[in-house]
Amino acid sequence: MHAGLVDLTTFGLVNLLLAGASLPAGDWLVVHVRPDYTSLAIMRGDNMIFFRNVPGGETETLADAVQQTTMYHQDRLSGRGFSQVLLGGTGRTAGALDMARRSLETRLGAAVRPIDVSRLVSQAGGGGAASDRLAMLAPLVGTLLRMRAQVAA
Repeated sequence: MHAGLVDLTTFGLVNLLLAGASLPAGDWLVVHVRPDYTSLAIMRGDNMIFFRNVPGGETETLADAVQQTTMYHQDRLSGRGFSQVLLGGTGRTAGALDMARRSLETRLGAAVRPIDVSRLVSQAGGGGAASDRLAMLAPLVGTLLRMRAQVAA
């Protein structure tokens, strides 16, 4: 038996975003929705300065978690708002991510951009695949890119 790599899917997704063409300026928020949990990562440039995982996947719980994270960002991390909010993953039902995006935009009073996994994965050489499959593969591609960068350094 050999130990393998264990990584959080949200960290893999963040690594994929970091490998993209350009990073958002200032502090930015990544919201990664999965059927059974939601993870939130606050990024300052290319550094993760906060991570939170919340069980459950209901839209109201998600909006509350993002609001609490936003308040923590302002109160404890000297944040002055997010330059960008990115939303990705898959929900329990069809359209769950779109409902989550609308809910977050209302709650935050700012645009929430979907993570364009097809563009990121194709930049990393992943070809064209179905949207749900790409959302599942994106964290793996991000982890692979991080490992490649570490080996090359």
